[in-house]
Amino acid sequence: MNSTLFRRTRSRLLSAMAIACAVSVTATSASLADPSEPSQVTTQELLSDALVAVGETEGNLVEPTLNSEVLEFGTEGGAVFVQATEEGKSLVVGAENAEQEFSFGLPIESAPNDAQMLEDGTAVFSDDEIDLALRTHNDGAIRAQTIIHDADAPHEFRYELGLPEGSFAEIAEDGGVDVFQSFPDENENVLTSRFEPAWAVDASGETVKTWYELHDGDLVQKVDIGEDHDYPVVADPFWIPAIIVAIRVTSIVIKVGSKTVKYAKAPASRVVNALSSFKTLSYRTGSHTFKLDKSGMKHILQRHHPKYWDGSSKSSQTFFNPKMSVNDVRNLVHGAMKQNQSKLKSGGTNKRIQLEGTYNNVKYKMVIDRGRVVQFYPR
Repeated sequence: MNSTLFRRTRSRLLSAMAIACAVSVTATSASLADPSEPSQVTTQELLSDALVAVGETEGNLVEPTLNSEVLEFGTEGGAVFVQATEEGKSLVVGAENAEQEFSFGLPIESAPNDAQMLEDGTAVFSDDEIDLALRTHNDGAIRAQTIIHDADAPHEFRYELGLPEGSFAEIAEDGGVDVFQSFPDENENVLTSRFEPAWAVDASGETVKTWYELHDGDLVQKVDIGEDHDYPVVADPFWIPAIIVAIRVTSIVIKVGSKTVKYAKAPASRVVNALSSFKTLSYRTGSHTFKLDKSGMKHILQRHHPKYWDGSSKSSQTFFNPKMSVNDVRNLVHGAMKQNQSKLKSGGTNKRIQLEGTYNNVKYKMVIDRGRVVQFYPR
């Protein structure tokens, strides 16, 4: 890419991603570079060809806008933004309305308003040695494609991880990097996000050897480019949040496009401890009282909350955000009851009632049998 298309600053890019309950801004800005530039077309084709070479798909990308030196993207659950830190020495990518966040630093020096925008919404940052293409998917996933121009450019790239308290990263068997949240006094951990296995291809579409290592809490991608490979080489870390849409017999499958990762089931003691002080929720309308008792809440958590999942399986099942507390779920049920006051009043407590709706941006289904909540889950 023509380096004259980029302004230089000596700031370090930092990306922060987040997981939300169901984890928006899509616009163009005149302050961003003209997407008709020939070099942009070349870069976009290079990135697309690299994805095709490794069997990946473009995905549903979102287009950013630049406002007051903040580069804003849009996802289904809230705005994703790139902005400078308070010190002004790095940039942070974050998501509004996020329940859980972590960050990783991009291996390039730049600033939000240095971004060169491609027609598909890709934000490209550049320095003298590499280009960094940042793509935000509408499901919340982030793809960072590094373009290595020649043999003199770095072949090792360090992503500074900033994990939430109680979280850690580890190399998975498939070469990807899983991010977990740990629990005190337990041997079980909840998977909250991951980096897919590293890949790299050269200008001819040939696979280049690459892998991840973890050093001092940072994610390091190493690329082994032999003399028989053609430049430029595209290397790709791909971060995905825990968006769960299906389940298999022994594990939850997190799926984003063609990507899948898994949750392990929780020990039975976890939900027991979480409900030790739980008080029955009672909601009265007319002459009828509807209740969510401890047994009902236990069923909801063990079937529909990743922290407390008991391993039970169905062909299709949805789950709450792993950062939601027991009280958060309880409040959702209470809100759904209030939302359906007239239906509950007319239905009474002598039959089975099925309700659907949206409360606090969570689409839900609730089943009440003879005045007692027996099912509640996100749709």
